[in-house]
Amino acid sequence: MQIFIELKWQKNDFLDYFATKTLYARATEIAGLEYQSDRLWLEAIGFERAVYIDELCRGVTTANCKRIGVLFDKLLATPTYHAPSHFERYVSYLSTIEPHLLLCDKEYEEIMKLASKQLGKAVRGPIITLVSTAVHKL
Repeated sequence: MQIFIELKWQKNDFLDYFATKTLYARATEIAGLEYQSDRLWLEAIGFERAVYIDELCRGVTTANCKRIGVLFDKLLATPTYHAPSHFERYVSYLSTIEPHLLLCDKEYEEIMKLASKQLGKAVRGPIITLVSTAVHKL
């Protein structure tokens, strides 16, 4: 499967994004529940991550990192051979993305209220404001 995807990707570059995404979706649907499907899941995640990074580099305003999270959610819900390492990869991925890009507005506000309560401050804006305020006080 990997060879087919590489050839298809090289041939049409990002013109065939949806065809490649559909191919990965079908592959994970068919073989994703297999105990040794780790590589398939990681390749599908890698594909979405590459697309997301490409969109960011091209300045696409609709770049969406949530597609990567959805795949990680499905992977983590699947018992696979390398399951513990997938959780570590997911945590690593989450640490590279700003929270407001991953969460809906309501979830983000709830987390902001909780974080500000733990910091003993009122919510005054985005988390970046809280962090920069805390850094300046040091």
